[in-house]
Amino acid sequence: MKLLIVALLFVLIPSEDWLDDIENEIALVDSEAIMIKEKTFVNGDFVGKITRFKLKNNRLVTVSGNDTSSFSNEFNLKAYSNKQKIYASLSQFIVPHIYKGKRTAGLPLAFIIEENSFFKNKNEGIGFYREIDIYRGDNIDSLKLALQKVEFEQKELSRSDYDNVKLFAKVALKFE
Repeated sequence: MKLLIVALLFVLIPSEDWLDDIENEIALVDSEAIMIKEKTFVNGDFVGKITRFKLKNNRLVTVSGNDTSSFSNEFNLKAYSNKQKIYASLSQFIVPHIYKGKRTAGLPLAFIIEENSFFKNKNEGIGFYREIDIYRGDNIDSLKLALQKVEFEQKELSRSDYDNVKLFAKVALKFE
């Protein structure tokens, strides 16, 4: 009987460090999940791939793509969910700067964005964001390594952020 009460307390009392729990769950899914479906699609200069993974009740959807029509617009996104609840979204983009008028030679061409979102529930979470500029002649791979050294900016996430990630996952799955 005492064992039952102790077990119920562990289940009913939420972990104080929910972010560590999510990071541990992500590491487990990344290392042990089994690919259940993959689709590659090509449309002119755009090449993309959607992959779905599963581990018990956990799901992982990855979307990656590259559009080489004018600039190498590259993106990688991952959405982690468990029983219809999304608990994390990890993304990295290369996005061109858009300037009004003629671009000055010293201004960056694009920037690399890394954005990681972790959700405690549908209404609250924490987001981490960092970016680095890309100039003409820069090596993208070395900039990605340099980005890892840049400190994250942190912000609180709300229901609208959760809904945006959920919409992304839903739209990505429709392309399969």
